[in-house]
Amino acid sequence: MRTQAERIRFPFLLGARRLIAVIRTELAGSGISYLFPLPFYLGLLLYLRISGLSTLGVKAGGLWGLLVAAGLLAMVYGLQSFAKEADRKTLDFTLSRPVPVCGLVLGKYLLSLAVLLGWTFLFAPLLRFDLTELGLSKGMGPEWILLFLLSVHAMSFLAGIISRGLERFFLVIVLSGVMGSLCYFLWKAAFDLMTANYYWFDIPPVLLGAVSRGVPYYLGFLSIVPPVALVLWHLAGRPRPWTFPPLRRTFTAWGLTGLLLGLLYLVFSPPLWPDRTAVAGDWRGDRIVYVTKGVPSDKEVLIVGKGLKEAGTLKIARLWGRTRAVYTGVNLAKPRFSPDGRLVAFVEDGWIKVIGLRDRQVTTIGRGDAAAWSHDGRRLVIARRVGKRGLSRLFLAEIGGRRKPVPLTEKTFNLADLAWDSRAGKLYLVGFFKDLSCLDLETGAVTSFSFPKGDEPSIYLGVIEPATVLDAQGGRLYLGLIDRYRLQLYALDLRAGSLDLVEEKVDRRLQTGAPLLLQPSAKAAILLRIDGSFAYQIILLEALKEGYDH
Repeated sequence: MRTQAERIRFPFLLGARRLIAVIRTELAGSGISYLFPLPFYLGLLLYLRISGLSTLGVKAGGLWGLLVAAGLLAMVYGLQSFAKEADRKTLDFTLSRPVPVCGLVLGKYLLSLAVLLGWTFLFAPLLRFDLTELGLSKGMGPEWILLFLLSVHAMSFLAGIISRGLERFFLVIVLSGVMGSLCYFLWKAAFDLMTANYYWFDIPPVLLGAVSRGVPYYLGFLSIVPPVALVLWHLAGRPRPWTFPPLRRTFTAWGLTGLLLGLLYLVFSPPLWPDRTAVAGDWRGDRIVYVTKGVPSDKEVLIVGKGLKEAGTLKIARLWGRTRAVYTGVNLAKPRFSPDGRLVAFVEDGWIKVIGLRDRQVTTIGRGDAAAWSHDGRRLVIARRVGKRGLSRLFLAEIGGRRKPVPLTEKTFNLADLAWDSRAGKLYLVGFFKDLSCLDLETGAVTSFSFPKGDEPSIYLGVIEPATVLDAQGGRLYLGLIDRYRLQLYALDLRAGSLDLVEEKVDRRLQTGAPLLLQPSAKAAILLRIDGSFAYQIILLEALKEGYDH
């Protein structure tokens, strides 16, 4: 009689021998296709030896050719595993072999996979290429070639048993495309989450390696699990999917992956995700409004002064949420929240318009290039350029009224932006040529303010649109801009009339010319960065000695 150890060992040895027999049969039937890359490998070695090179450089065209050839090879290796048996439309081959279905499937799959990976790792050290020439997303490396081969091979393995003829080819393309898109979506989400929390220059190497290289390997493993599980399910007589353990485990693995990514977003997602193409914006309460434009080509930049109409989008975002588009037009600029945050005034192609954020109703107020709200949100002061010198006249418009805007004064100003203290009857005008002044609407007197010597704005305010925020209760007007990686924020004391530089920050990671979004009290700002479409929030006003800290 056998001992207990012998009873355990005997089935194991018998199964191993049967599995080896399956592998031998596969090698005998598919040996020629498995050795197909050998002449190319030997020829490449001979060429490198004669030319004295250690690696062969491959350009974009050659790299695309290599990827197509590798994909076809992976398809052939996957299809041939069950192609002949599947054509007979019977499962007798599984019953006639003294090997469990699971062992049969794994034997066939693992053998063809091992051969494919073997040739991949033999050719890899002999080739030198740059994936950036293919126009792939930043952060994608050679790991994606391996993921591509694994996905195509696994889908071909599935197609070999459930379809026939040319149907296999199209099925492989469709299934591989779906799986590749899903893997890319998950990786891109993880990659964006990482770059949203770190500057490119500051990403910890361990985290960068885990996301850019580790995640593709993990997704490559996930991409081969569903096809293999479906093959086992097909050979098992196609029982109810939720009662079949391999399919349950597959659904669990993908579900847990998606759940983990969702939890990471809830915990580590930054408070705001603005668009990198934003050119102007405003901040009120917990919401941001900004205007985005397409990035023009050099040719478009040269002719933009000749009346080119550039499409743009007005977007709204909450500090903890995503953005949503509320209006699409041409030549959009200078969005400005009403005091209650229910309306947004903006410029579209030389016209001042107001949109309601609830009903999305758009009202055209009149011609103009900039506007400022009254404290009650019922009126607007509009600046309209007149003549060839680029000077602006000021008009007063009623929101919801039927009257046209009426002139405030006959004077003209060089004006880049403005802010209105309607309670005090003062209008603050930001000029193009580094000047700031106040117009008393009752007396018509104009008071000019000088920037501190040595700390003037680094560029004319007509070249880069300044951020102008009036804090009437705090008694200050804030003016900020970003130019050449340098943030400058000025504060005008409305009572004392002094204009001081209160915050200066030099960082080569700031996006020059991007909109500077200031909180109404200027205790915080949102800055766009050059390494991604995300923001960074800081606390300002150290120079005012009010206890605000970074």
